[in-house]
Amino acid sequence: MSNLLVEKKEGVAWITLNRPEVRNAFDDALIASLKNCFSELEGDKSTRVVVLAGNGPAFCAGADLNAANIPATVAPAIGIDPEQNFVASLSACHMLWFLHLACQKKWVVDRYVDEAVGVLDKTWISRVTLRPAVSFAGAAPSREAHAALHQRAHEKCFIANSVKTEVRVEPRIA
Repeated sequence: MSNLLVEKKEGVAWITLNRPEVRNAFDDALIASLKNCFSELEGDKSTRVVVLAGNGPAFCAGADLNAANIPATVAPAIGIDPEQNFVASLSACHMLWFLHLACQKKWVVDRYVDEAVGVLDKTWISRVTLRPAVSFAGAAPSREAHAALHQRAHEKCFIANSVKTEVRVEPRIA
């Protein structure tokens, strides 16, 4: 079974995350598949729109925290860094909701980069600041509309709304 389903029709590429058994959580294989898929689509002049979806009851649960899925870029160690993965999960959830909401508004996101930071207070992460920089293809939204879309994405993010950690969003248009 492929972890990614791709269908192209009438200028639209439908990419479906296909790991419903783990709520489409990202692992190295899925990330590699997405990178390859986006690289191929970048050179495809017939594709004008990309729609990202999830198979099953959830779009995406964020990072797959299974210890067997430690990225090759992480230094060998026992287990994973839970603090880094917590911040990464909040960032991924926010990004995916933002992309979904931007698509609904017909805004084409060209690039999305988040430099998220977490603050560790003794035994817990008390604050996470998401700093997404977004660039758009074509007409970009106003700063107010851009900030409002990030606020809506924050409200939709089930991870941010299920933790006691303060989650701040400081968006900017790149």
